[in-house]
Amino acid sequence: MNLTVLSAPTVETFGGGWIGPRRKVDWMRSATDTGFPKSSLIAPDPTKVSAPRCTVSAVRKNWVLDYTAAWHDTWEIIGAFATFVAVALALVGFWFEARRAQRADARAEAAEAGRAADRAATDADRAAADAARIARERRAQALLVLAYPEWHEEHRGLGGRAVGHWRVRHGNYSASPIFDVFAQAFVGSAVDSEMTSSVLVPGGAGDFLTTATDNAAPPVAVIFFRDLAGVRWKRLQTGELIEVDENRRPI
Repeated sequence: MNLTVLSAPTVETFGGGWIGPRRKVDWMRSATDTGFPKSSLIAPDPTKVSAPRCTVSAVRKNWVLDYTAAWHDTWEIIGAFATFVAVALALVGFWFEARRAQRADARAEAAEAGRAADRAATDADRAAADAARIARERRAQALLVLAYPEWHEEHRGLGGRAVGHWRVRHGNYSASPIFDVFAQAFVGSAVDSEMTSSVLVPGGAGDFLTTATDNAAPPVAVIFFRDLAGVRWKRLQTGELIEVDENRRPI
């Protein structure tokens, strides 16, 4: 059986492959050895060989698919890593923001505590100043309450000697009334006489008699009273002022 040798450089086989003249002969020999009829191995007429079925778009499509398949896992890893980094950065930013807020709150609390301490100190200073002012005012009022001995001459005796007696005069020369007034006159170390009054108005005054008759030896006068604030005082004729309790004992 005669074989026709193709002069075309390449032909397409029935399997879709491409072979040249030399590869064709080898392929035919191999096919003959396997038992295929030689008539079935004859290549078709070159004039009837169809054009290749591969197009440019198909090549490009296959390249994109191959590239995508080859780098698919890599891009997934990169995407996961980027997501992890973004989450980590968000958490770090949240932590720093929380720390900044805590520090800001701490500074605000410290500032508020400082302002509160300043206000408390100012209030304490103001209260102390008010208390000191009130104490000065009370003391100044108490200093205007007086009790003192006063000589009353009756006549002159033999040799021009003065004959008379001592009285203890007391008065409230402040702008406020005083209460629970109690005055005493001492001759020597003993109480000679005393008087009491529930109230003594501003400008009010009075006196009481003692048994002292020697104009050279006056009695000692003492007065006790309570002011409008409820503070109790003891006033000596020497000018000394002492705060006392309800039993007239010094505080």
